[in-house]
Amino acid sequence: TEGTGPWSHVAFYSTAASVPSAPENIKDARQEGEEAVAGKVMLEWGTPSCNGSQILAYVLEQQDKVRGGTFEVVYNGPETRFMVGGLMAGTTYRFRVKASNIVGAGEYSPVLDAAGVAAVPAICDAPMLVKAKATALSLKWNEPDCRGSEVRAYRVLLAEAGKDVEPTKKDEI
Repeated sequence: TEGTGPWSHVAFYSTAASVPSAPENIKDARQEGEEAVAGKVMLEWGTPSCNGSQILAYVLEQQDKVRGGTFEVVYNGPETRFMVGGLMAGTTYRFRVKASNIVGAGEYSPVLDAAGVAAVPAICDAPMLVKAKATALSLKWNEPDCRGSEVRAYRVLLAEAGKDVEPTKKDEI
């Protein structure tokens, strides 16, 4: 006679955990219409597969794209979002992130290029007198740090010596 035989005894197997997959979608996390913050960029990335062991930390690294060199750690922690500071306006940086679990660190994410945001120019040095005439002055000053954006205009306030004067709305150009 034909038929199906009895089931075998149950066997249990488990696979070993491995390092996490590479995080994906590293991006500038600024929301639509949100103001950029000078010298900072908010980055976020997606949670990768943990591959059998809970993710313990992420390591975010940055590199100056122009100067090159090694990537440097700017964040090491459990969050998938981080505000990177200390960026120079107008400079492009490269960012990458990797996840780690009890087994070890996984692969890096694809690299993201992001630029530092421009800020208002630094304060100018005091103007220096070049030439004085009865009804005119010729002045010069050193250019300030532009902080990532071209300086388009300067304002000079003239006041009598010994008088404390604050600029008013009518003094603005």
